[in-house]
Amino acid sequence: MSTLIIAIILPFIAAACLPYLYKKIRKVHIGWFAILISTILFIYLARYIPGIARGETYIHSVNWIPSYGINFTAYLDGLSLILALLITGIGSLVILYSIFYLSSKESLGHFYTYLMLFMGAMLGVVMSDNMMVLYVFWELTSISSFLLIAFWYQRKRSRDGAKKSLLITVTGGIAMLIGFIMIYVMTGTWSIREVISSAGSFTDHLLFIPAMLLILLGAFTKSAQFPFHIWLPDAMEAPTPVSAYLHSATMVKAGIYLVARFTPVFGGEATWFWLVTGVGLITLFWGAFNAVRQTDLKALLAYSTVSQLGMIMSMFGLGSAALHFGYSTESVVYTQATFAALFHLVNHSTFKGALFMVVGIVDHGVGTRDIRRLGGLMTLMPVTFTIAMIGSFSMAGLPPFNGFLSKEMFFTAVLTIGEAGIFSLDTWGTLIPIIAWVASIFTFVYSMIIVFKTFFGPYQEEKLEHSAKEPPIGMLIAPGILGLFIVGIFFFPNLLGDYLLAPAMTSIFPTFAEGDLGVHISAWHGFGMELWMTMGVVIFGILLYKSRKKWMVVYRMLPEKWSFNSLYSYLLVQLEEGSTAITNTYMTGYLRDYMVYIYLFFVIAIGGTLYYTGAYQFDISGNAPISEFEWILVLVMIIAGISILFAKSRLTAILLNSILGYGVAAFFVLFRAPDLALTQTVVETVTTVLFLVAYYFLPDWKKEDAPRRSRNVNLIISISVGAVFTVVALAVQNGKLFESISSYFEDSYELAGGNNIVNAILGDFRALDTMLEVVVLLIAGIGVFTFIKLRAKKEDESIED
Repeated sequence: MSTLIIAIILPFIAAACLPYLYKKIRKVHIGWFAILISTILFIYLARYIPGIARGETYIHSVNWIPSYGINFTAYLDGLSLILALLITGIGSLVILYSIFYLSSKESLGHFYTYLMLFMGAMLGVVMSDNMMVLYVFWELTSISSFLLIAFWYQRKRSRDGAKKSLLITVTGGIAMLIGFIMIYVMTGTWSIREVISSAGSFTDHLLFIPAMLLILLGAFTKSAQFPFHIWLPDAMEAPTPVSAYLHSATMVKAGIYLVARFTPVFGGEATWFWLVTGVGLITLFWGAFNAVRQTDLKALLAYSTVSQLGMIMSMFGLGSAALHFGYSTESVVYTQATFAALFHLVNHSTFKGALFMVVGIVDHGVGTRDIRRLGGLMTLMPVTFTIAMIGSFSMAGLPPFNGFLSKEMFFTAVLTIGEAGIFSLDTWGTLIPIIAWVASIFTFVYSMIIVFKTFFGPYQEEKLEHSAKEPPIGMLIAPGILGLFIVGIFFFPNLLGDYLLAPAMTSIFPTFAEGDLGVHISAWHGFGMELWMTMGVVIFGILLYKSRKKWMVVYRMLPEKWSFNSLYSYLLVQLEEGSTAITNTYMTGYLRDYMVYIYLFFVIAIGGTLYYTGAYQFDISGNAPISEFEWILVLVMIIAGISILFAKSRLTAILLNSILGYGVAAFFVLFRAPDLALTQTVVETVTTVLFLVAYYFLPDWKKEDAPRRSRNVNLIISISVGAVFTVVALAVQNGKLFESISSYFEDSYELAGGNNIVNAILGDFRALDTMLEVVVLLIAGIGVFTFIKLRAKKEDESIED
């Protein structure tokens, strides 16, 4: 097995081992074992940076279901390497932070197991070339994040937040799966690389736009885009290390990754451009607008994450316009938006991860995240304040921090796109920079709230649960490292650009690979419009921050009952009530009703299909003649079957029913199938005996006084089922759509070494099926054994009492 695939599987192996280590090794914190795995993975993946920078790609594959073209193929290129390094690098820092953040009284074995499951699933998402394998890992991220969000399951809000995230992301994942299947129908391959290589050849297919919409639905739900963003703020009920990892650096970036990966397939299309750009811009504004009103620091960061994800998404949409023109010196200018998106994707992970950890430190230290109770912490927590200032100012887009560089490139992108002259941008293009600029003002405001409302102003010790002080050094290492990256990237941005961002650009624009994509980052590019926009953001941002109490009335004008959270809650209640009502209509508690449903479905589905397809036609002229013994046996069985309906006692009904069973055994004898006849005889004998034993404990046989209508319905259903089953048997006998496979078993002795063809089929040709049947029996046996042991234990306890 290749090392890349081992890198994906390693976290899952660690997840399986950590609970055992947690129970056996108490002297060493279990987090150190988890951080060892993530650090090894980060160092291993970092070794690929030089090769990726030279334009190389790495592909390792293991057969899974090759007959259907589904294989476990790990594909590492510039785009997947960026995400993989974030997953393992930020993951290592988060684990280090959590070692000092979480109490030893917590269920740490479960926590790090879930964290490793999530890390492995995310690596699988970004490194899978096969769409079906990608989907498997995609849903694993939803499941593992559900477990992490609900880690404090004793809290109702944690359970509700986990359920909301699971419902929304899994629903989007199912839509994405349908989109993948549509792509397979259009291209005949599950490989993403092969789909990209054939891009442009199936754009006229009827499924092209539906597949695009469904894949975007999966991406939008996972990356918390409007209006699916509502799950992210509620997911902040998770422990702060989880928020720092899942909701700033990794899980929410999975949807961004999906858009970036499929840009070569759908980019250049107007539908893709407007959906990705439009949804991204709306999310950017709506997230920033709602972040300002939050009083909980973690909720503020949640909405700011929504906003920043919208900004990255919109830049990928803007950059996709370059594919409309094809490579040229004129179109390269639009690729800068994609470059800015990749750059901000990395920058956001650094400053947002640091900020989440800072909020965790504040909450851990003083016992609250409510900004109305905070203030004056700058002198008491100077190191924490410094990291918070670096992260907040970077998020606001101020120098000398990395967020300033990518924010300036964002402004360049929104200003440039209006000159493209495509997709009706001459009409609507002017709105794009306006929305981006207004949203950036709100971004500046909530960034200042984090710094000034938390660390400046009067110190309100009476409102705090604990006195403020710096946390242990262990909690400061991880956010401190991220703070160094924030500053370091500003001064040396092209190290990141040349070695990681440029190869990722080649992955997104494979047809531009031979040309110069103009990927270069500079902190100063003159007094252009971008700089004036930044200055306007700072000026208006300060004014809004100073006067925020006056205009906060705007939020009170928005009715809560029309919010998306209220809509989600309403839909959830209606779905539960509707499903309960529907279930109560057919779950009556009577077996006869359930049998009616089954038989009606059989008649309608099978009979309707036979009629619609015309497959009910048959010809019995070529059948073998029926002997007198067979006629006599059929007549006996018919008489026995009809007589059961008029039996006066259970004993008579049991004996008549056994005649039917033994009649089938007699037919097997006539048809030269002694093994089947023996099996049928044994089964019928055992069944008859069991009926007779049970008969002793049953109440007296009473004639059922059913209404005439019920009896008529039962009669019609009985005749219909019998007729349909007979027609199916006759039609199947004559309608051979495929060549018989019986010839394959004629050489059973040479192929399987068995003289008895039935045994050879069961033991060799259907070995897996037989094995699974044995497993089912084993599971049933274990269940019976468990019940017997539990009953014996309860009896012993009652005796002792």
